[in-house]
Order: sequence, then C-alpha cells, then structure tokens
Amino acid sequence: LKEKGKSLRAEKKTKEANELFQEALTGWAILKNSYKADSPEWWRPMYEIAELYYLMGKYDDCLKHISITNQMYPKMGGPELKRKFIWLVEQLIKIYAKDRAKLNRAETLLENLKKVDK
Repeated sequence: LKEKGKSLRAEKKTKEANELFQEALTGWAILKNSYKADSPEWWRPMYEIAELYYLMGKYDDCLKHISITNQMYPKMGGPELKRKFIWLVEQLIKIYAKDRAKLNRAETLLENLKKVDK
C-alpha cells in the first residue's frame, strides 16, 4: 500500500510537471506571436519553445521546431543563439543513436546549422 501511495504521488507530480511545461509552452508561443518574425525579441521565445520540447522529452517536436525554423531563418537569430540550437540538436543526436531515420534527420539538421552564413 505504501508503494502504491508513492507511485500515485509520483504520477501526480509528473502530471503537474507536464501541465506546467504545457503552460510555459503556451506562454512562449503567445509571446512569440506578439513579435515580428525574425526580430531580436522573437528569437528568445523560439529558442525557449525548442528547449521546452527537449526538456519535456518531446524530442521529435524539438527537432521539427528547430528544423522548420532553420529552413525559414537560416541565421537562427545570430551566432550566440545558433550555438544554443546546435547544442540542442547535438543532444538529440545522442538520444536518437539507435533510431537511424531520426538520427539521419538530426545529423542533416546539424550540418545545416553549422554552415557558415554568407
């Protein structure tokens, strides 16, 4: 019974954490939409959204968010922010080590991110 209680408390905490992450994600999305795309202010929410997906374990959403952003805005908010996006993709590569298709997508994205801006 004691173990069941611990399990239920852990489940409740996990649910609460997921709800908080979802609220944060919604907040960052609202903030992002209040700024002009590719403006300096717009880039913080764009990164925070990617990081939240990563922290929530929503790795596919993280990869998709960064990939679409990179396709539309290859400078990725400048060198400092681009390094942060690169770090996230490097973490995804480690996570995807045993999934060849996802690993290939992450490695391709990393190559694109590391291309020198012209």
